[in-house]
Amino acid sequence: MALTFEDVEDWTRKTGVLESLQTELSQRTTTLSGLQDQLHDIRRLDGWEGSAAHAARQSFDPVDDDIAKAAAAVGAVRTQVGETIADLTEVRGKINDAKQFASANGYTIQFNGTIVDLWDLDDKANASPEELRRHEEARGKLMEMVSEIVARGNEIESEASRVLWAANQGDIGTDGLKDADQAANAGAHFALEPDADPQEVEDWWNGLSPEQQQWMVTNRPDWVRNRDGIPTVARDNANMRWLDTERTRLQAELDRELAANPYPNAPGADQSSSRRIQELRSTIRDLDKIHEAAENPNTYLIGLDTSGDSTKAIVSVGNPDEADHVSVTIPGMGSQKDAGGTIEGMVREGTLMRSEAMTQLENAGRGNETVATVAWLGYDTPPGIAEAGADARATGAAPVLSNYLESVEVTSASGDPHLTLVGHSYGSVVSGMALNEGANAVVDDYVAYGSPGFYAMDEADLGMQQGHVFVMQAPDDPIQNLDKVDWLPGLGWRGGDPADGSFVQLSTEAGTTPDGVYRAGASGHSEYPRPFQVGGNDVLRTTGYNTAVVVAGLPELAVRK
Repeated sequence: MALTFEDVEDWTRKTGVLESLQTELSQRTTTLSGLQDQLHDIRRLDGWEGSAAHAARQSFDPVDDDIAKAAAAVGAVRTQVGETIADLTEVRGKINDAKQFASANGYTIQFNGTIVDLWDLDDKANASPEELRRHEEARGKLMEMVSEIVARGNEIESEASRVLWAANQGDIGTDGLKDADQAANAGAHFALEPDADPQEVEDWWNGLSPEQQQWMVTNRPDWVRNRDGIPTVARDNANMRWLDTERTRLQAELDRELAANPYPNAPGADQSSSRRIQELRSTIRDLDKIHEAAENPNTYLIGLDTSGDSTKAIVSVGNPDEADHVSVTIPGMGSQKDAGGTIEGMVREGTLMRSEAMTQLENAGRGNETVATVAWLGYDTPPGIAEAGADARATGAAPVLSNYLESVEVTSASGDPHLTLVGHSYGSVVSGMALNEGANAVVDDYVAYGSPGFYAMDEADLGMQQGHVFVMQAPDDPIQNLDKVDWLPGLGWRGGDPADGSFVQLSTEAGTTPDGVYRAGASGHSEYPRPFQVGGNDVLRTTGYNTAVVVAGLPELAVRK
């Protein structure tokens, strides 16, 4: 039976009761752990001899298992109670906001959620047409607010019911853990819904004790390492641990394959085994390059996935949780042919971009502001032109990217960093779709270069503010010839050439930028983020400089076309 507004509001007043329950459940976990310790002591008593000693060691195994299972159930319920408290506190704030908005606009919200108009006929007769319009608009806004409160209350109820029913039915497992405290951690992980959004993940994480958090990072990195909403440092630690384990596992498999098939390229070799050897070698090379890149100072491995046909990874230069300005760059076609090499290159470029952005902030008298640059190879990129002609990969990647972009704001210490999304080539298609998946609520600026289009010809099409979408297209970039392609269906413009749109068009030409530095221009399709050499040092091109000042929140310094 669905909750009403009255039910939800009444529930938000009961967080004190839930806090007491949470304390009791913590005590119950301690009791179970103590009982398990006592059983272990009984097994070790010197008074047992012969068959009695064997019975002492074995007879309590079923009891031990029951204790661990009970601890998992208690851990799950305790964690869910903590999440529920956080959720209800948030909803209580929304209820207060709705009531204040109602009062300020001549309405009141009754206990059952009904909105009552407090203006009488004289009030309306004396109001101007504009005041009447605003009054009626406020009613519509209030109806939305009440509806959202009721919907969120029912979501919270559903989340709690999932855990409570599982505990009631004995369906909460221990993940193979025997120790009561560790089994309670397994239960705590069960309380996190598989499809939880970044804010829910952060609430879950913050509800864990520091000891639980560290145990998961160390012993169960898969639980947290790729979850949007988990802090960057925890994800980095978990991913680096997992990378070492995965590298060892893959090397052992490769050794076994080579022992059975020592000459995989020889005529008559087992083709299935030969393909697997090639895949293993490629993945191991990726992991080695990613490991090396992530070991650079102030670099974080935020995501890593080798479960598919190609390696995915997310690496940041600078901690986005602590930065005032964060950029997230999405690469395009062919980026996973050498995923490790792509990450290496993007980390080098991101390091230069971060340094340039911080230099420009320093020049602008804002040297106390910090920057992080994220390389997001978190999707299956098109391997070639044929695949790039279809939108399937972008469609699948867009919600994943949008989720990560939301998590940047959720885990930020400030709660509202200046966030710039950067898309190259097919990556700009993914980026444009992600903005329309909801990322436009958190992204402040969008830079697209070498873009085949992103189904928009002005900012409104992306839900972005005017003047906050920037486009760069080199004069000889073959991307501009898409309208001439007729041999591959679907390869043409996605909604038109962005260089013809109303977006801010930035220069790709060589010249001296406002900071007095001469910079080379960009040529072709891939040079936009790549540096050029001056006296053996890497310097960003005009295109890299333009991106850096946008990332720094200084778009007025960008060189217009």
